[in-house]
Amino acid sequence: MSFTLCLTFTFMTFTFRAMTLDEHMSLHKLTDAALASKVGCDRSMISKIRNRVATPSLKLAMAINRETGVDVSKLLPEAAE
Repeated sequence: MSFTLCLTFTFMTFTFRAMTLDEHMSLHKLTDAALASKVGCDRSMISKIRNRVATPSLKLAMAINRETGVDVSKLLPEAAE
């Protein structure tokens, strides 16, 4: 008895974009105050970071990353080209 195995592969390309803090908080219904208490800062600082008015310290950016999984690069200003 012999068998023939036929495999068909379809290759798809996916592009993944890292989620922003605002997107993460909206998706998980997380308030500024709730995240602030988890990472040890003021609610207004989280609001400023979400609105890109303020840049978090590296320590705060790492705490937000640990709590949310949001990439630290998404919390910092974009590099000038």
